Amino acid sequence: MRIKRKITVGSSYKLSCKTMENINIYVQKAKEQLEARQKLVKSFVDKNPMPEVEYCEKHPKVAITNYEAEFVEDTNQVEWVKSYIGCKVCENEEKLTELMEMANIPPRYFDVKASNKYRHYVDNTKGILFTGGVGTGKTYELVALMKSLILNGKSVMFRTFGEICRQIRDAVGDNTYTELYNKYLNTDIFVIDDLGVENSTPFIKEFLYNLINDLYNNKKVILMTTNLTSTELLANYTQRVVSRLNEMCAIVKLEGQDRRNKKILVENKGSLDKK
Repeated sequence: MRIKRKITVGSSYKLSCKTMENINIYVQKAKEQLEARQKLVKSFVDKNPMPEVEYCEKHPKVAITNYEAEFVEDTNQVEWVKSYIGCKVCENEEKLTELMEMANIPPRYFDVKASNKYRHYVDNTKGILFTGGVGTGKTYELVALMKSLILNGKSVMFRTFGEICRQIRDAVGDNTYTELYNKYLNTDIFVIDDLGVENSTPFIKEFLYNLINDLYNNKKVILMTTNLTSTELLANYTQRVVSRLNEMCAIVKLEGQDRRNKKILVENKGSLDKK
């Protein structure tokens, strides 16, 4: 026997329908109000030129204020609303200065402009050894590359070879050698300026090989400069060091009287074993 049940529309259902109807009415009114305000804003902008913006004193072409035409509820009118956006160039310069200080770049080179000239090596996990005589601009080119890498989010640590020797000696004396060594390793790009500027003890030579080798094994990039010729490098740092550098680095030789003169750039893709 089939039992028929009468289905009725309850009050809750009717209330729900009424609520949805009210919501739709509210949405439609809000939409109409928004469209009306947009027309008012457009008409205001067409009739009222935007006020003059302010510019950075240091960078006169960079605007530091902006104006937006907005409908103001309190006055029920459209007005130009001023906002301060700051100088993005100054912000980037301040950020770069902070990052350069963290990377230990000498203040003398803070004004060097970033350059992507040699980025293709580093982007392919290849280091660079800048060689050449005194005053040919090796450190200048090195810092320009470092700045480019820093701006692209790479962690960089700059040390002169003399500074490394002093830090290692001090670390051995106060038992912080392992901490210092790991600090050198835990950076994307490790930089050694003026390799060979100081006479190296057997311990420093062994340290240098271990550091270069560990950077290599951890797929880190090393950037270096030196005044030494390939023959002098072999004499001072053994075949092991030179062989590893050949494997890790592109050899870029800078020639010229000093960096104020025009330099002849030679990208030598050969071996350090050759003069």
